[in-house]
Amino acid sequence: MKNKKTKIIIIIAIVIILAILGTIFGCIDVNRLKKGQNPIFCINTEIMRDGGTKVYVGLGYKIIDFNTETGYDEIKVGLWGIRYEDYIDEIEEYQENLKKQEENKEGSQEENQNEKNSQNIFYAKILEVNEKSILVEPFKNEEIRKSSDKISIGIENTSEYILGENIRVEFNGEINESYPATVEAKNIEKIDFNDFEIKFTPNEIEESEKIISKDENNISDYDIYAHKGDITITINEEEYTLKDALESNKITPDEIINRAKQEAEDGKVEEETYKLEKGSIYRYNDYAIILLYDNDKKMRAMYIGEPNSKIEEFVQIVY
Repeated sequence: MKNKKTKIIIIIAIVIILAILGTIFGCIDVNRLKKGQNPIFCINTEIMRDGGTKVYVGLGYKIIDFNTETGYDEIKVGLWGIRYEDYIDEIEEYQENLKKQEENKEGSQEENQNEKNSQNIFYAKILEVNEKSILVEPFKNEEIRKSSDKISIGIENTSEYILGENIRVEFNGEINESYPATVEAKNIEKIDFNDFEIKFTPNEIEESEKIISKDENNISDYDIYAHKGDITITINEEEYTLKDALESNKITPDEIINRAKQEAEDGKVEEETYKLEKGSIYRYNDYAIILLYDNDKKMRAMYIGEPNSKIEEFVQIVY
């Protein structure tokens, strides 16, 4: 009886010692793998065809050193019973998250590029036409006005430009901050704000209808809404819905906005600015254009609605 008890104690002691040794050996091997070194207390029993995942077996433990083609690079350790298949869900989740990160990165890069491009475009009125240059005044709220309220643009042939014309200027992004400031134009387009007329027809819908979504077909980097009505626009005597006109590039949101800003400067329409400049409203006889901005003064949304619209209700919607 005593010998049997002694044997049991010895067996238990051996198991405990082996368990302790297995734990120590496993910790050492895992740490070596994390450092990019080969383990020393276990042997490689299998290499997977997923990019190079290796399976190691040691004293009572198994290590799976993942190295998949998609970049999943984790070390899993457990008893001999753990299997590669136990981590399939985790690998797939990693791949899905990686895909989302790539999509977000691409979207962010596109947004940054669009923002950069928009910052290198401004609208202005021609103040002077000289032999080799024109002097322009950027419209109110144009970003470039922070550098100067007058911009000189070098042009080889100025004969086609007329004093008082409105133009759209795309430049290389560099501003020589003399006075007046100078820029190198990549492209200049004449803008005739009188070539279109907006018609607003009230309807029974009590909510705003989104007609253009942000970044949809690169039309706009902010949402555009019709508020409690239908909007048509006449361009060169042809009538379109505003959505169709924007989608077919017959007119741009910037042209609509900049005409409103220009006519406000000329005293033709009433302009109201909401506190902290989070929004502006331009009131015409038959409709109103409402512009909403974020804290960085970047456009968030444009609404076209009833002429008696109150800007506070739109600010509450967005903020």
